[in-house]
Amino acid sequence: MFRKIRSINLLYRIKRSLRPSKRSLVSIFLFLFGLLILPLFLINFFIRKEFQELIYPETEFQNISETRVGLVFGAGLDRSAENPSIILKDRLDTAVILYQSGKVQKLIVSGDNRFVNYDEPTVMYEYLIKEGVSEFDIERDYAGRNTYDTCFRAKEIFGISEAVLITQEFHLPRALFTCQNLGIQAQGASADRNMYVKRYYNNFRETFAMISTFFKLYIFPPEVILGDKIVI
Repeated sequence: MFRKIRSINLLYRIKRSLRPSKRSLVSIFLFLFGLLILPLFLINFFIRKEFQELIYPETEFQNISETRVGLVFGAGLDRSAENPSIILKDRLDTAVILYQSGKVQKLIVSGDNRFVNYDEPTVMYEYLIKEGVSEFDIERDYAGRNTYDTCFRAKEIFGISEAVLITQEFHLPRALFTCQNLGIQAQGASADRNMYVKRYYNNFRETFAMISTFFKLYIFPPEVILGDKIVI
């Protein structure tokens, strides 16, 4: 009887010793998390570093090579859905500067128009006209739902091979990386004209958005809405 009890106790102690402690589970989790996250941050770091020299702040716009097309990325509308958000307004104002200075001759405004009462490209188009851009020099891309789609459609629908990308600096490395890999030689014009409330969130979000773009370009290319080609 005592031998049986000792055997049970011995088996229990062996099982207990083999069972990982909470501390070891946490250590394993942190190790695996680091193993996954570190490469992602490294990819983001090297992509940003590679394309930094192609990004021009407003004080250096004179160094941008004259290019026929400027590509303006959508960035949302205000609550009324009738005016551009602050970030989008800065992109449009930057596009006006480049257009009026002769750095670009045509503008593609690319944004979301999935819903009847939400027409980002038309709001962008109307804003630019009010600021003095000729309606004949603006093309609307109604299916630019994200950065990848905007760059893909710029190449496939509008036949663009060169462009000045107009967006904020936090977004430009990803936009440049995407366009260059899809066959568009690009320069980046920084549209940072204000201090944005969500600037830290935007920088954080870009890290994961960059990884998503990396997968789209090299591993799982998504389906993009296409249509008739438009000659600019």
